[in-house]
Amino acid sequence: MIQPTEFRVLIRRLISQKSYTIINLIGLTVGFTAVILIGLYVIDQLSFDKDLADHERVFRPVQIQNEPGVGEQHVAVTMGPLAASVKAELAQVTDVIRIMPCWYFNLISTTDQGSDSVSVAKQFSARNYWYADSNAFSFFGFELLEGNPVTALRHPFSIVVTEKEAMRLFNSTSNLLGKTLLIDGGSYAITGLMKDMEGKSHLKIDALASFSSIDNDQRFEYLKHWGNNSLGTYLKLTSPDQQAAVEEGMNEALRKRTLKEDGKEPDIRFYLQPLDDIYLDSGHIKFQITSRNGNSTTVYLFLIVGVLVLITACVNFINMSLARAVKRSREVGVRKVLGATSYDLFSQLLGEAILFSVISAGLAVMMVELLMPTFNSIMNLQLGLFDNPWLFPLLAGVIVLVSIISGGYPAFYLSRYEPVTVLKGVGSHRGKSASYLSRTLVAFQYAVTTGMVFMVIVAWTQYKFAVKKDLGINYNGIVALHHRAPHPQRFIPQMKARLLQHPGIESVSAAADINGAAGSQGPVSIDDTAKSRLMVRYCFIDEDFFPMMGIPVVEGRNFSREYSTDSSQSIILNQAAVDALGWKNPIGKRFKSFTEDSTLRPVVVGVIRDYNYYSIHWKIEPAIFLLRLEETGTLVVKLRNPEQDSSLNSSAMQHIETVWNEFFPTAPFDPEFANQRIKRWYANENRTMQLFLFFAILSVIVSCLGLYGLSSLMMEQRIREIGIRRVLGGSYESISRLLLAQYVKLVLAGGIVAAPIAWFLAGNLLNGFAYRAAVSPFMLIGALLLTIIIAMTTIWHRVYATSRTNPVDALKYE
Repeated sequence: MIQPTEFRVLIRRLISQKSYTIINLIGLTVGFTAVILIGLYVIDQLSFDKDLADHERVFRPVQIQNEPGVGEQHVAVTMGPLAASVKAELAQVTDVIRIMPCWYFNLISTTDQGSDSVSVAKQFSARNYWYADSNAFSFFGFELLEGNPVTALRHPFSIVVTEKEAMRLFNSTSNLLGKTLLIDGGSYAITGLMKDMEGKSHLKIDALASFSSIDNDQRFEYLKHWGNNSLGTYLKLTSPDQQAAVEEGMNEALRKRTLKEDGKEPDIRFYLQPLDDIYLDSGHIKFQITSRNGNSTTVYLFLIVGVLVLITACVNFINMSLARAVKRSREVGVRKVLGATSYDLFSQLLGEAILFSVISAGLAVMMVELLMPTFNSIMNLQLGLFDNPWLFPLLAGVIVLVSIISGGYPAFYLSRYEPVTVLKGVGSHRGKSASYLSRTLVAFQYAVTTGMVFMVIVAWTQYKFAVKKDLGINYNGIVALHHRAPHPQRFIPQMKARLLQHPGIESVSAAADINGAAGSQGPVSIDDTAKSRLMVRYCFIDEDFFPMMGIPVVEGRNFSREYSTDSSQSIILNQAAVDALGWKNPIGKRFKSFTEDSTLRPVVVGVIRDYNYYSIHWKIEPAIFLLRLEETGTLVVKLRNPEQDSSLNSSAMQHIETVWNEFFPTAPFDPEFANQRIKRWYANENRTMQLFLFFAILSVIVSCLGLYGLSSLMMEQRIREIGIRRVLGGSYESISRLLLAQYVKLVLAGGIVAAPIAWFLAGNLLNGFAYRAAVSPFMLIGALLLTIIIAMTTIWHRVYATSRTNPVDALKYE
């Protein structure tokens, strides 16, 4: 396309026109950098679960429930008998598997040989341990490095560990078969070593235990019934287009087995969620068997952002090319006089764009390599620039696209100049058309910039709203000790007494979790003749939880040690439960028994103010609080003056660790601070805010470069007009205001175009929150004003210099 001689001329020209070259290279490099980073991120997010066997034919049943008190909710945990039912009754289902967290696995004990050949007991906390059916390896395609994939999970008390887990437990991945792990009172034989899953699945697995291990365990008797949802079920269909038929068959099976007492069908129906959608599109699902989830809205928003930043970079290149069109018009005229055709000129000028694109892409690759550690840190990823096989095809495609977009029109525009016209210094109509196009493109650039700044403001406002919102519970200075030990009622009083001996500890409470909630949900029946039911969240606490956490009892009383029957016959409701039941005077109302003792009629003794037991992504739902120490697995400790006395807090934490080691001498001390959990709740929002800020800065840089290019074009075209205005008495200030006003109009036009689109995208960004900050028009106005200030700052020096041009210099060619 470009001959060697022309290539040398091009290089000399680019070197001599340093400002033009630098601006274009910076703009395109920023655009390529944004596209590569976002491209790697999007490819990573879309690749989850794609390595699993037959992933396009695997589906997960999801229930749509409509229960009193909570309304419609989507639940991806299912009944125990569902798997066998669909496998036996539906010909379209070729295989099925159940998978469930090992609920009661707390500590793992191993024995290893010490230096003196004496067995040394070691204990580790259990994490990412799952029960799975014996066909797990054929169903998902998990790779076994040791062991037989057919029989590894066939027998009770068999377990398969990953390479990473083997290193944690034994500091080795060799000779594992036959070793045993003591877990939950049982001895599990290691029957296989599984290859690490490398993090590209919604299931994070460190070990798989055989499902048959709990077949005869009374604690899991509920898994045999259709009225309980506790495990994940996955189906493999003959083909993806059988989805509708299987859904119909599953709902028919459900209707047969779960008719209500009055003969009506249950308010439950199934649909199948493709395996490929689970990671990104499960934000609406309340209960599910999953270790990690992404967010499709975030992925597609950033994909749009990356494309827009690249387009603004292309717009910048076009504007700079058109800004030079006046100076290059005579060059084009001379070349045509010497015999160059329009095609020759078009090819040469397009070749320049390709050269710019290639150089910019190379610089962008270096920039991405430098930015990758920071990007990975923000997004909590482990991306590698050259690990992705799609990188270079993506980059090549983008180079071609950018070359065509950014170089096509300027090349077409310049190659059409008529020699006689340009050599006579005429052709203002072409200059005007270029000016109109450039103004339109700059308005587009600033529409993108205004929208990006607005999204940053919205994301920042929502994040601050989330972390500072009054949740109705005081987490300040709260530390949780998760013990999960059996029969906690036997040691909790003694452990609490020991902890309270330190002056830095204000109070201690036993609860199901740091928030009091057990994580389980189920129906309760009102003790009346109307068979009233309510779906509630179960919460297990002791008498000290509400006072310690700053949760007021608004009606009735708290649990008390003065009432010996509180542990068996008293309950406390939150205000949401009372409102759902429509009770005006809830104290003294009774429920049907929650236990096997049907004679008990628990009575409401108190009502608490609502509090967010989870993040504000979810609304506050009805909750029932029970005084059941045997159901608690966490000791919640409140530090005294956590922000004022660091030395006292440090001493208190040492005391907590000492007490922990007294009661659990072989268990690892792993406290959880409440503020860390809150940060985890909103980690995705924090990442989104930071990335929007990063790409907004890139957009501002590119847009400012584009505006500088347009100002160069317009000043070049209007230099004689400005000279005449100076001769006629125009002041620097009046001319500067005249020039700046035109750019303000462009930015305002861009802001008006961006407003409805940015408002719509901001709404999508906040859809995942039950409680959200108000999106105000003033945020949009603020974004627009900030964009105008940035734009005016960019061109002020250029405008000021032009307005002070000597009229003699401006008019000397007239």
